[in-house]
Amino acid sequence: MSAPTFLAGARSRLLPPSLPFRFFLAATGFHVAAWGLLAVFPEALPGFSGGLGPGLAALHLFTLGVLTMTAMGAAIQLLPIATMTPLSAYWPVKAIFVAMVGGVPLLAWGMASGRAALTVAGAVPTVAAVVGFAGLLALNLARTPKPSLPTRFATAAVVALIATAVLGGLVAVDFEIGVLDDHGRVAALHFVVAVFGFFGLLVMGFSLILLPMFALAPAPAPGPGRIALAAVPAALAAAIAGIWFDLAAVRALAAVVGLAAFAGHVWAIEAALKRRMRRRLDLAVATIRWGEGALAVALVLVGLSVIVPVPGGATLIGWIAIVGGLGTILFGVLQRIVPFLTTMHFAGARAPLPSELAPVELLRAHATGHGAAVVGAALGIVAASPLAVRIAAVAGLAGAIAFLVFAVRVVMRLPRAAAAAPSAPDSPRSPKPSPLPPSPKGS
Repeated sequence: MSAPTFLAGARSRLLPPSLPFRFFLAATGFHVAAWGLLAVFPEALPGFSGGLGPGLAALHLFTLGVLTMTAMGAAIQLLPIATMTPLSAYWPVKAIFVAMVGGVPLLAWGMASGRAALTVAGAVPTVAAVVGFAGLLALNLARTPKPSLPTRFATAAVVALIATAVLGGLVAVDFEIGVLDDHGRVAALHFVVAVFGFFGLLVMGFSLILLPMFALAPAPAPGPGRIALAAVPAALAAAIAGIWFDLAAVRALAAVVGLAAFAGHVWAIEAALKRRMRRRLDLAVATIRWGEGALAVALVLVGLSVIVPVPGGATLIGWIAIVGGLGTILFGVLQRIVPFLTTMHFAGARAPLPSELAPVELLRAHATGHGAAVVGAALGIVAASPLAVRIAAVAGLAGAIAFLVFAVRVVMRLPRAAAAAPSAPDSPRSPKPSPLPPSPKGS
């Protein structure tokens, strides 16, 4: 799907702005909380090897609070546009949000305090929300008239998401009643399926649309994407087998295959960006590129760890993959998609430029703080230095606050955007399409 094709159908399938933006704002709030927790408990990160405590809580504030919330907000808006199929109802989206904002803090509180029962209490609504989200995506994908390469990535991501939820639920319950023979091994599977399965596949699928759209470039050549769509699940299956049967060579092979597939995917997108109409790329694209580089570094370290010990071990690899790679990519997407969706709601009025919605200095402050925090915390992990982690976390907290202010300032323009939009419903009976479809029953 080309960027012009995507944009052509975007306005007629816009959701009410309160739906995706509630997820985006929650993600920025959890971002502040994650860095704040590490600033208070910096000793929790170096040498982290699982188990209840502030380290596990911070990890899940990043994965569930930041990454999953961002993915949910983006997917509920972008997937109906990509599939040309609107959501059948809005009430499940609202229910999913309520369960996430109630479950994730409770889950993190239980983990941070070491209280297994509280952890399980938070895991129940969180897992239910994730499974509900997977079902919502699956229903939309099943109704797609003509599946495209991005929607096929999304389908594979949904399968990985269901597996992630099941494994995560088992790990959480095991803290309380001990149902697993090998807690650590199942936790490792949960990590791999979540990071390189769900998040990896979803990011790869949506980047085929979003990066060309940001740069006004043609669609990437489909060949590398099709290869990646086959190779990534195969690499994921090899990684699962390597972890479960403790086969180091198989884990290394999985990392090599995954890295090759990801490199081909990035190459295809970069080739398309060279033919872009927008000559000057902004901070969002640069941020996404930095995240892609960090994700590639994490995959390289996975392969190297089989041959030589990696300083910081699995903690360093996980940090680079989650916060340095996926977190950086998704914040690059977020800083463009939030202003983009806001301007799309200006119908019948001059849409403001993204730079008019909020000062770009806030994004630069976030990029500086986030970059310093990722690198500084990685050095703290390698050196086993809580002081280095605390300094990095303070930098990350400052950047997270800057991004939160940016997001709030953009969203504050939405009431005027909604007031400028016509109220006629977008339906087959309506001669003039409206950017805001009527809320389905139960919304």
